[in-house]
Amino acid sequence: MSETQMRELFSKWIEVWHDRRDEVIPECLAPRYTRHGSSIQSSFSAVYTPEEYGRVLAAEREKFRIRFTIQDQAFVGDRIWVRLTLHRTDPETAELRNRAALQVYRVEDGKLAETWVAYQQPGSAWTDDPG
Repeated sequence: MSETQMRELFSKWIEVWHDRRDEVIPECLAPRYTRHGSSIQSSFSAVYTPEEYGRVLAAEREKFRIRFTIQDQAFVGDRIWVRLTLHRTDPETAELRNRAALQVYRVEDGKLAETWVAYQQPGSAWTDDPG
């Protein structure tokens, strides 16, 4: 997959998150999408079909009103590397909460097949985050 194609795939994935373009989830995710994550408090791994992840994503977006700012991204081989700040609304207080993260996606057959995300502590943001 060319860098241009990977950029297009990732742009479409951002639209899923920010513009609720759930109809393109099957175009973005492999039939088995594996998600790994870690933070100071815990770590996780889960495998989803595009339909299952669509339901998870919709629930998370609704509960937390998630948006993110991308500080850096790189497209190398079959990987997409992203440095981002996650912005979400606390469901109990409605206050905005930030969390810096590094995320790597593995692309297979033109779709996102696997991701690893490492979160910084709650309340963190990269110093170059415009907020």
